[in-house]
Amino acid sequence: MPSSADETWQSQANLILSRRLSREYNLIFDNYKLDRYIKPATLALSKSQVNMGEWHKTTRVISISLALCEKFTWQEIVEVIKHETAHQLSDEHFIVPPSEGVHGQTFQKACELICVAPWARSARVHKQPGAPSLSELCADDDSPLEIKIKKLLNLSTSSNEHEAQLALAKARELSAKYQKSFLREATKTPHIHSLSISLNRKRRSEFDSFLAMVLSEYFRVKTIFTYEWSQTRMHDTMVLDLVGLPKDLLMAEHVYYYLQQTFEYLWNNQKKRLSEDNKMPHSMRVAKNSYYTGLMRGFAKNLKAAIKEEKKVKQPLDKDPDQQSALAMYNSLAKKQDAKLDDYLIKKYPRMQRRNYSSRRMIDKEQIKAGEREGGKVSVRKTINASDGNQKKLLS
Repeated sequence: MPSSADETWQSQANLILSRRLSREYNLIFDNYKLDRYIKPATLALSKSQVNMGEWHKTTRVISISLALCEKFTWQEIVEVIKHETAHQLSDEHFIVPPSEGVHGQTFQKACELICVAPWARSARVHKQPGAPSLSELCADDDSPLEIKIKKLLNLSTSSNEHEAQLALAKARELSAKYQKSFLREATKTPHIHSLSISLNRKRRSEFDSFLAMVLSEYFRVKTIFTYEWSQTRMHDTMVLDLVGLPKDLLMAEHVYYYLQQTFEYLWNNQKKRLSEDNKMPHSMRVAKNSYYTGLMRGFAKNLKAAIKEEKKVKQPLDKDPDQQSALAMYNSLAKKQDAKLDDYLIKKYPRMQRRNYSSRRMIDKEQIKAGEREGGKVSVRKTINASDGNQKKLLS
């Protein structure tokens, strides 16, 4: 049996958790200005093993199960709170027609108002609130036609000239034949999601900001730094939220962890060299920060040069009328997609503030130069092997 000290600690932990859940509900209420439609409800912890979250209309209480808080991530918990808040909105503001189901059109309208994650808008959330993985969502992301054309375009880069020409011709034929169908599929409203990467710290570093910049500029996702409650540390920690289509989120996540691990590997090698040459710096912290600054500069320069070179290679193809038409269509869709991502970001984080990271700190010029040399050699791999994967769950 648990001791009285354990019971006291658990009750205190539950009290802190209850207050933090209430704060999350209040943030949702304030961010979306729900006081225009409804009055705040009471949030309470429950011991239910069946319903992870529940809106009690008569008592005006939203109950959140302790089992949910013990087994799932904070972002998943937040989506359950938003799901139950949507039920409150349905009952107290929109009014659900008697003939309509609990999770019908009225409920979906309420979900849209407070930007509930797509995966959290169904009845399954009450029993199984876990978010689907990115790989599961990517499986159905492309239409059969897009998959076929992409395979043919990949074949068009074959070293076998005859095979490459046939593949390119077939890809063009399909694009022209099904152009209306392709455009109709491409212009459909995409399912935008977000992925949270925990930094496990209270503050972000210059490197964290650099990674966010790389992902947002080159990998078709939007980035924002937010906070989430850490139940193990019992305080808020910073997270990097990525917003985009599932396949773009999967690529961005791969790049994030790849660069993180590569930079750490390069720094460990640099430490070994310094030790072997008896050139250990006075401050290892200053040396590491400076070396990382150099790595970031070198990598950014290399990435820009690679993109510039890629554009040069594509220039001869742009003279082809079919290629020009396809490129114009792609650019138009890309702009629309970017605008939709911006709209989703504003809707999901209505009170977000963009702040640039800045810090005044000591630097080691030698380590910056060494980092620049190594950073210029780093290239992002274009393919994602399923076995590589930091295949994290999609969180919202």
